[in-house]
Amino acid sequence: MIYALLDHERPETRDLSGLEVIWYATGPMSPVRLAEACERIGPVFSQIYGQTESTGIGTVLPKVAHQTASLERLASCGRPVVGNRIRLIDDDGHDVPLGEVGEIAMRNRGVMLGYRNLLEETEAALKGGWLHTGDMARQDDEGLLYIVDRKRT
Repeated sequence: MIYALLDHERPETRDLSGLEVIWYATGPMSPVRLAEACERIGPVFSQIYGQTESTGIGTVLPKVAHQTASLERLASCGRPVVGNRIRLIDDDGHDVPLGEVGEIAMRNRGVMLGYRNLLEETEAALKGGWLHTGDMARQDDEGLLYIVDRKRT
């Protein structure tokens, strides 16, 4: 929707002074387009990442983090929210080294108890007491997470 707005409208000619935040999620946005949106629409963007199985928000890249010249930082889905623990793990459930790609595993009070009547799927998703999201990411030395792919199994 943001791309459509940038491509088909002239948001910079509209009065957007009452706009406080535009939350975006679902997948990484092009950092180039996001920088364009920040410039043309304003400093109102905030990224969230999460899953229904974890009651929603797992990480956030707040508005202030969007006020950067770094296109790489704009590709991040942020840091874990308070109360949410995240690990990046390999296929054996071991933590991957910093900067390496691993599956996002989450633990928080809101993680589901399981899928209704799907014992095998529940066991796979909650293996080792962590929610295995199926999303692959890397983490930088500032703690920012970058989703890079979906796990293929």
